[in-house]
Amino acid sequence: EAGLRGRINAALGTHLKPKPTSAEVRLRQSIRVVQQPLPGCSVVSVINPKGGAGKTPTSVMLGSTFGKHRGHGVTVFDASESLGSLGDRAARTTDPELTVWDLLDHAHELASSSAVSGSLTAFLRRQPTMEDILAADNSADRERNLGWDECAAVMAVLRRHRDLIVIDTAANPLAESWQWAVQHSDALVVPLPLRLDIARQVYQMLEGIIARGYGHLLASTIVVTCATPDSNPQLASAVFEDLRNLGVQESNFIQAPYESALARGDRIVYRGLPPATIEAYTNVTALVADNIAAARAGVAYQFTDPYSPQPVNRQPDSAPPPQLSQWERRSRDRRGA
Repeated sequence: EAGLRGRINAALGTHLKPKPTSAEVRLRQSIRVVQQPLPGCSVVSVINPKGGAGKTPTSVMLGSTFGKHRGHGVTVFDASESLGSLGDRAARTTDPELTVWDLLDHAHELASSSAVSGSLTAFLRRQPTMEDILAADNSADRERNLGWDECAAVMAVLRRHRDLIVIDTAANPLAESWQWAVQHSDALVVPLPLRLDIARQVYQMLEGIIARGYGHLLASTIVVTCATPDSNPQLASAVFEDLRNLGVQESNFIQAPYESALARGDRIVYRGLPPATIEAYTNVTALVADNIAAARAGVAYQFTDPYSPQPVNRQPDSAPPPQLSQWERRSRDRRGA
C-alpha cells in the first residue's frame, strides 16, 4: 500500500507484495502487537524529572496509537499535582471542561457496582482516535493538590470502566502522585532528548526508583530517545551504557524522530502528523504493549477490588471565612481592648 509498489498497485490494480524487511511490513507487525490481548487493567506511566522533556506529547501519542488500534477502553490520565498540560495538548476538548476533581467528587458512585456503562464518559474528553483524556485542574486558587489518595480513587474508577491507562506524570519524583503512578505501573516510558542535563536527571530518577525497592520495574522500562535541535547525538552510546548498568534492557531502547508539531506546544492532532512520525510511535507503542504483556504474564487476574473511594473535594483558597458566634466576637473584642 506504500512506496513505489503501493503506487503501482493503486494505478494498475496489481497485487505486488511489500518486501519482508520493509517499513510497511514492520508497521503492520507493530499494529498487530498493539492489538494483542492484555489481561486486566494495564497501567503505563510516562516519567522524566525534567520539564519540557516530552512527557505529555509522548503520553498523547501512546494514547492515540492505542486508541486507534484498540478502540474504546484507553484513557490518558494527567496525574500532575496541579496545572497539568494534557488537556491543552489533546486534539479535542469538551464543553463543559470537566477535570479530575469533578470525577473525584463522584468517585464513590462511579466505582460502585451500581455504576452503569458510560457513566464515566461525562468526565472524560473523547478523542478522534477513540481514547479518552482525564485532564488536570488548571486553576491556581485551590488549597489541595492531587495526592496518593486521590490517585488511588481515580484508579478505582478507571479500572472498573477501562482496561488500559496511560499516566502523564509531573516532573517531581517526590510528589505523592508521581510515586503512586510509578508503584502501580506495569511499564514505564522515559522520553529522553539526547541532552546531558536531561540524561543525568533520568539516571538519578531511576536510581531513586531502585532505592525505593522498585528496581524490578527497570526491566519493563522503555527509553524513547529523540535527537532534538539542541541535543548531542554522540551522547547516545554513553547514556545507553549507563542505563544498561542500572538494569534497563538493551531491547527497550527505541528512537523517535523529532517532530515540530509535538514540540511547539499546540494541540496534537494525530491524523495531521507525518506518516514517518506515526510509524515511529506505532513501533514505540508496540514495544510498550509487549512489555505490558511480559510484566503481566503469570499474574493472577483480580476480578474484584474491595476498595471503594469516597468523594474527594478540594476547596478554593478564596472560600469566605467562618462566621464568629456572638460570644467569640465579644471575647475577641475584650482581647483587643
